[in-house]
Amino acid sequence: MQRLAPLDASFLHLESERTPMHISSLAIYEGPPPADDELVDMLDRRMPLVPRFRDRLVRVPGGGHRPLWVNDPNFDMAAHVQRVRLPAPTNFELMRITGRILSEPLTQTRPLWEMWLIEGLRSNRFAVLSKTHHALWDGVSGVDLHAVLLDASPDAQPRESLEPTWSEIERTPSPVELIAGAAQDRLHETRELASNVTRALRDPRRTIAEASSFLKGTTELARTMIRPAPRTPLNKTIGSRRRYALAQGSLTEAKRLKSTLGVTVNDAILAAVAGGMRDWCEHRRRRPKDMRVMVPVSVRSEGDDAFGNRVAMVIISLPISLDDPIERVETVHRHMAHAKSSGQIAAGDAIVRMSSFLPTAGIAAMTHLQSALRAFNLLVTNIPGPQFPLYLLGRRLVELYPQAPLAANQALSIGALTYDGAIGFGVLGDHDALPDIDVIASGIERSLAEITTTGAAETKTPVRQRELSLVGS
Repeated sequence: MQRLAPLDASFLHLESERTPMHISSLAIYEGPPPADDELVDMLDRRMPLVPRFRDRLVRVPGGGHRPLWVNDPNFDMAAHVQRVRLPAPTNFELMRITGRILSEPLTQTRPLWEMWLIEGLRSNRFAVLSKTHHALWDGVSGVDLHAVLLDASPDAQPRESLEPTWSEIERTPSPVELIAGAAQDRLHETRELASNVTRALRDPRRTIAEASSFLKGTTELARTMIRPAPRTPLNKTIGSRRRYALAQGSLTEAKRLKSTLGVTVNDAILAAVAGGMRDWCEHRRRRPKDMRVMVPVSVRSEGDDAFGNRVAMVIISLPISLDDPIERVETVHRHMAHAKSSGQIAAGDAIVRMSSFLPTAGIAAMTHLQSALRAFNLLVTNIPGPQFPLYLLGRRLVELYPQAPLAANQALSIGALTYDGAIGFGVLGDHDALPDIDVIASGIERSLAEITTTGAAETKTPVRQRELSLVGS
């Protein structure tokens, strides 16, 4: 048994019928779809590598502490694998079915994941849509699942079944045991807090320096969160239905921008989203105005492969008003550099870690307060994936797209996932707010191609470097 971390628990507090908090990936494979028993058998063999997939959440009576992950004694692999066939082999039908599946929240009385095999795609292809609750892990650890379940070779031999790593005791703790365990954990956390205070007092100079840095970052973070984002059609009460759209670009070409413009792949992705949002504004006959975007940043340390979430958030202005694609990507680069140097990331991470000492009601209150603030207009997340082909039961994975959830009053989220030289964009929107979601997706694709093509012809001169340095400072 393991207690849910504060950040993981916050995603449970955010969940409602209108805001399911799962993250997903849509994987497109070449070849005929596997049979149900073939897929279930493969998952059964590899389940010991992801034991959390057998765990369900058990809540402490009275909310005395965060929930626990407990082995589900009634776990049934076949119940988590569903199959559906498209009525017609069109992208429209694939997006319609995907949107419908993404609209449904996961059942919290059993392990928080499910897998949908979608057949009937054209060109002898099928798709696998994997849904996992955000409380289980973040995008980075979620991508690791593909490395566990998939093979690096089409002719890889079936892996032998591994010995289970979960406990043989399959009894759910009683209410009394849950309350006693919560009290014991609270006592341990109090001792840990006292120990941290003692260590801080032993080295006052270091403590003062760290406190000063934390105060600076926290002040910048609070200033960013309190200031309302611009009013847009994206920030409204959303419903429970979803629309989904795809875009794709070249990771290889985006990487070349580092040598020509001195920008990162993440800068190019954000600038491409800005271009897509500009197209959407023009499609709606609205003057393109800058919006504020929340960007999750991984704070996972090297070698940290644990489940759960290890992310902090930064909020920057998205330069939608700029017509020139190179000016957009360079502006994004400056904004991200400022956000990283301001201490927002470290402060946000520290606040999340300190929240482990708060009561469950305190974490819930903080979560709902952040959700109520209109601090940003949309979310964009970039997840690095494997840069080599992967195979499912001998079928090659050819395209991979992510999905990030919508928060209350946020009608749009955009995920980018890199895989085997490509960038796959998954655009999720509220069904009623974004009937024209395809305009955003196609605009992202067009804008990224424009940035990489134009940027490839640029030469990073000392003048350009000085300009970036002066503005960034």
